[in-house]
Amino acid sequence: MKCKDLMAARVAALLLVLVAGMAVVSPVAAQTVEDEARRIAQELQCPICQGLSVADSPSQLATEMREVIREKLEAGESHDQIIQYFVDRYGENILETPPRNGFTITAWVMPYVAVFATLAFLVWRVTRRERPSNEASEEEVDPQYLAEVDKTFEHVRDERLR
Repeated sequence: MKCKDLMAARVAALLLVLVAGMAVVSPVAAQTVEDEARRIAQELQCPICQGLSVADSPSQLATEMREVIREKLEAGESHDQIIQYFVDRYGENILETPPRNGFTITAWVMPYVAVFATLAFLVWRVTRRERPSNEASEEEVDPQYLAEVDKTFEHVRDERLR
């Protein structure tokens, strides 16, 4: 009899450990699903509210979309499958960031091209600019002007300081 009681106690302890483990794992899994649902919702724009993600939108449609995301995560669908589900229904405009392919690649590349072109233009413009010479050649100065300056200088030097 002792053997049966010992065996029953072990089975009961094992079940208790399993139930306790599930109680601990279940909230962690629920937290993980909520976190993943929030990340996915942040990647989607609300079709009604301009400039707000599905995660931040107070609209009824965004609430329904968040619920669909949670349901799909609980059903075991991947991140990419859920995103594709919404793209299929709403088009690529539903994405917060445009995909980096096709025509939208210009949205990603053009700012860099513009900065490079601006810098290249500034370098070209600065290196092409003429620098004024520091010394004026005597050919450029009018001899009458120089004579007048010399005469004035002599006149001022000879005057007494007042």
